[in-house]
Amino acid sequence: MAIIDTFDTPAERRRRGPRFAANFMTVLEVSRDLFCLCAGGTVIDINSAGIAMLGAETADQVVGRAFRDLVGDDYAQVLDDLLHLVEIEEAAIPTQIRRLNGITFEAELRIHPARELGGSHAVVTARDISHLGRLARIARQSEDRFRVLVEKSMHLIAQCHGGRVVYLNDAGMAMLGVVGPLGMAVADMFSGEYREIFSADPSLLLSEPGVMPVRLAHRDGSAFDAQILVTPLPSSGAVPEFMIEARDVSGHLRAVAALRHMNETLESQVTERTSELAEERSRAVEARRFIESLLEAVPNPLWWKGV
Repeated sequence: MAIIDTFDTPAERRRRGPRFAANFMTVLEVSRDLFCLCAGGTVIDINSAGIAMLGAETADQVVGRAFRDLVGDDYAQVLDDLLHLVEIEEAAIPTQIRRLNGITFEAELRIHPARELGGSHAVVTARDISHLGRLARIARQSEDRFRVLVEKSMHLIAQCHGGRVVYLNDAGMAMLGVVGPLGMAVADMFSGEYREIFSADPSLLLSEPGVMPVRLAHRDGSAFDAQILVTPLPSSGAVPEFMIEARDVSGHLRAVAALRHMNETLESQVTERTSELAEERSRAVEARRFIESLLEAVPNPLWWKGV
């Protein structure tokens, strides 16, 4: 006689849902999540991880309690209906678990009917996700700090998606004289031949390593000198994402030009003064020679004394 394989496939087990044998709590002792068996909403068994998670020392401190008393007040009524199998919820339920000392923590809860153990029996599983909340808060704080740094920067910072500007900080709006990016073309930030080049192929910006001198355009039609740095950003699609940081150097260039003009003026004045001093010295030398020649032509007074 052939032996018929009675084992369910994984797909069949998922479709049918969990089935609990009488000794299933012993197996769940190896889990790091809370597992407890409830009857009519009351805890009748709990694993070691659940005891520790609730801040208890022994199972006796938890067994006999209504499970609704172990969750936050906002979730108690909903979970009570689920525990009494009035409603069935297959998805995980975000909630707050209350430890015996009254402190709550964020958890992900699942309730599985266990009618094979009794008509009102249910298995409750809970996973502590409070660390995920902390990570989310840390990430949010980091994002807030980065946003403040970008917003308060003295330089233009623009986030670009392909050939469009999707974000522009306050300094950038003031520098370009615009109210907001509003999907403006990246090429419209530039003036003259730079606009023509980047209109034809915005990706050329990404091919330039390091700082690049350009001319940017103001909304009033004027142009000014700037230095830009283009940084590629992580992108999940085919359209490139990149950041443009720009610094207005027109004032710096004017200062450099003024300093150069002043140096040239000083050099010219020094040259002229040097020439004047040379001429004065030449005249002084000639005058001295003339006086010396006159003295040589005048008879010596001692010669007249002997006459």
